Amino acid sequence: MKNGSRTVSTRYCIGLIHACLATCAFGQIQPAQAADDRNLYSVTYVDVAPDASPRAAALLRQLRQSSRQEGGNLEFAVLQETTRPNRFAIFEGWRDQPAFDAHSRSPGLAEFQRAIAGFSIAPSFQIQPFAAFVTAAPAGKPGPGSVYMVEHMDCWPPFTAKAEPLVRALAAGNESQPGTIRYDAYQWRGHHYTVVAIWRDAAAYHASESSPATRDFRRATEVAGGRVDRYDARLYRPVD
Repeated sequence: MKNGSRTVSTRYCIGLIHACLATCAFGQIQPAQAADDRNLYSVTYVDVAPDASPRAAALLRQLRQSSRQEGGNLEFAVLQETTRPNRFAIFEGWRDQPAFDAHSRSPGLAEFQRAIAGFSIAPSFQIQPFAAFVTAAPAGKPGPGSVYMVEHMDCWPPFTAKAEPLVRALAAGNESQPGTIRYDAYQWRGHHYTVVAIWRDAAAYHASESSPATRDFRRATEVAGGRVDRYDARLYRPVD
């Protein structure tokens, strides 16, 4: 289907995508900015042939550089999976729909799409644009030991009314955890979410995983008519 002028392959899901990486320097994911109802965010997955990972990383660096210079860009992070380095993810934020659409038509994106097609092993999958749902100013800056994680989750549409307060509680509980730097939730069509989280270190991440907020959220969503799938957690590192 098409979103604006950008062709996307859409999964009907509640996305809970904690975009998480290990051992990164500050600046790979830019700090969250004040929420604006017009802001849009999206995640794109790019899978390439294993021996093409260095070439893909180089192209993604170029795309990141040109995209961050475009008007209306809020953030543009390029991530590489740690255990399967031929799999990449892009997390991007835009001021509003016109800025998002302009990026969709940008020469930099068109050039990237032409170049990556030669060694991509799957069509790029982009989750539809999300609006800010639960966001807060980051509690400090990530450092060399910071941890970021990606988790994707699907729930049935009838679960929409129950999902919204559960996501709010999940975010609030994790934001208050010691060592949490960023825990922001983004929403699309009421029951689709992206969560971008950063922890100070591995210990803080593990504490979040076993926190009451996380346990309560999982118990409440792993019910009949709740989640469609189980966890799809992926660890990433930033593409320097």
